[in-house]
Amino acid sequence: MSMDNRQDTDGDSGDLTDFDESEQAESAWLIARETDATAQAPSFETEREYTELEDMLATLPSGAPDQSWHDDVLRVAAARSSQQLPWWRRRAVKWPTAGVLAAVAAAAAFLVLRPRTPPELQVAIHRNSSSEPGVEPMRAGLSEVVRGDHVYVTAIPRGSGDLRVYRADGMLVARCPRGPRCRTTGDRELIIDAELESPVQYFVVLVIGMRDAPLTWTMDKYLEAARATNARITIFQPIDVH
Repeated sequence: MSMDNRQDTDGDSGDLTDFDESEQAESAWLIARETDATAQAPSFETEREYTELEDMLATLPSGAPDQSWHDDVLRVAAARSSQQLPWWRRRAVKWPTAGVLAAVAAAAAFLVLRPRTPPELQVAIHRNSSSEPGVEPMRAGLSEVVRGDHVYVTAIPRGSGDLRVYRADGMLVARCPRGPRCRTTGDRELIIDAELESPVQYFVVLVIGMRDAPLTWTMDKYLEAARATNARITIFQPIDVH
């Protein structure tokens, strides 16, 4: 036998003429699908196999990454590879499997790097403001609050917000926006820094959906008006000052 006529028997040659008619038809369909998603599959069974695999890839899980869910995809890929598939079908299986792993890695990175939404209302107690300028005030727990300490409130309202601090007797201590102990930032933050001058309970109230309530209103009247307008109300736990 001459070298020119000897056939290559070392495995897949990559020539589609080495495949039978059904394999050639499937190959032609895969190539056609790249430009025409409506191309008709050579058989219902072939279309069903690829549809099942695509459905698995399309249903990536949400929430915390779970590395066990893609075992089903790996098993399907391994089973099909063991069926003596032609080279182009083996690649069709291996490529989506690699894509799944890349998608899982990307989803995990997104979950880790995505910034968490800050709370709408945060309250801290600072020891009296005798610290030097530029020095972070010492914080205290809510069970250790004494006269002269400061309540430091930060609100990032998701809507039109009104932030207030009241004493237990209903007297308004501070409000934001448009209050002497208030400041705002470009990030829509409302910040109150108010001294706790009396040994009574204080209440921090955030109302979303009602603005410009009269300063003369007591806390009870203010909350009653907010409820009447269906405003959303958040009240922090009472702060006991000793």
